[in-house]
Amino acid sequence: MLRATRTRLYLLLALLCLQGAAIADDIVNIGVLAFRGTSVARIQWTPLAEQLSEAIPDYEFKISPYDLHSFTSAVADGEVDLVLTNPGHYVLLESRFGVTRIATINKGKEAGEKSRFGAVIITRSDRKDIRTLEDLKGKSFSAVSESAFGGFQMAWRELKTQGIDPFTDFTNLDFIGFPQDDIVTTVQKGITDAGTVRTGVLETMESEGRIKIEEFRVLNRQSVPGFDLLLSTRLYPEWPLAKTDAITDKLAERIIVALLTEVEGLENVSWTIPHDYSPVHDLMRELQIGPYIPGKVTPLELLTHYREWIVAGLSLIVILSLATIFVMRTNKRLVSTQHVLREEISERKKAQTELSTHRDNLEQQVASRTNDLRNVNRLLEQDIIARKHAEQALRHSDHTLRKLHFIISSVDTPFDSKIIAMLETGRKHFRMGLGVLSEVKTDGVETIKLISLRHDAG
Repeated sequence: MLRATRTRLYLLLALLCLQGAAIADDIVNIGVLAFRGTSVARIQWTPLAEQLSEAIPDYEFKISPYDLHSFTSAVADGEVDLVLTNPGHYVLLESRFGVTRIATINKGKEAGEKSRFGAVIITRSDRKDIRTLEDLKGKSFSAVSESAFGGFQMAWRELKTQGIDPFTDFTNLDFIGFPQDDIVTTVQKGITDAGTVRTGVLETMESEGRIKIEEFRVLNRQSVPGFDLLLSTRLYPEWPLAKTDAITDKLAERIIVALLTEVEGLENVSWTIPHDYSPVHDLMRELQIGPYIPGKVTPLELLTHYREWIVAGLSLIVILSLATIFVMRTNKRLVSTQHVLREEISERKKAQTELSTHRDNLEQQVASRTNDLRNVNRLLEQDIIARKHAEQALRHSDHTLRKLHFIISSVDTPFDSKIIAMLETGRKHFRMGLGVLSEVKTDGVETIKLISLRHDAG
């Protein structure tokens, strides 16, 4: 019996815990940036929570005002489900915690009436020495904080465009925090020379009877068609309503539908579809703030963020390296080929020189041999002539001998006639003009017969 009672008690406690958890899960905490103070934020935004609770009855919506620092900590700790803050703070939360905008505030009952805002830079209207932004050099300046988008960063960008560094060119830069009304008051009382607040603050404070706009001079005044508030800077998209990971996509859709169709009665506030917040990124990138603060990047972050560029760079390096190796090898081959060609050209020149020398020597040899051949021919001709003469002499001698033989062997011819015939034959053979036959005696010579070259008798 006691055991059954304990079991029932445990079951009851478990049911109570589950019911408490269900109730906790049904609460949606809307974090709001209280730029004009906590009390003003609650008054301004509590009707929004109440109307969302009515439009989505299975959830309870609550407002939690924060300043910039505590707001960031609340998002980091998971204490906030929906985020309603300025665009600069939203971009920072988006980059750090992945919050996603689902709607944008419209300052007016009709959609698109005023979905942008800016900042106004003011000084007292009786300050004759401050009429332009450049006149602020050497003066004191008040703002919300260095991380305040409408309360400093918008004005900072315009000052930088004019070549003014608020951290070095002002005699004093006072960050006095929220509410922004205090900045207007410090300028009004002459505590600081100039200051900046988001657009609409001056008009609101005048409507509350706290100031007169005529007391202030707007520096770098801008005129934008359709925007009738005092303005010193560029315009940026209005505050976004963003969700954290605690809000499911289905619940986010129900909230968007409720904002666009069912939420009414908020003073001068309506909602529109989420705007493009790239102008806010441009500002932060130019000022190097928020997610664009230069800092130490880990190799993993660098690899993750620039993966495609790194791959492309490495691929390019590999290609260039291969191309360099190919070019070096080609150059080496060209140098080697050029060296071989030079050697070949040198060898060819040497061969041509030797060939020319050999040709000259050959010509000389041919000329010499030609002369030798000519001399040989000349000798051969002389020898032939000599042989012809010898043959003629032999034939002539043979003819003479035959004739002498015939004369001598003739039986019928008288001796004296034979002598005369032999004498004549001898004279003709030796081609002499005279032929003389003499007898040599002891007492002298006696001519027996004389025959002349031309004769008719002996």
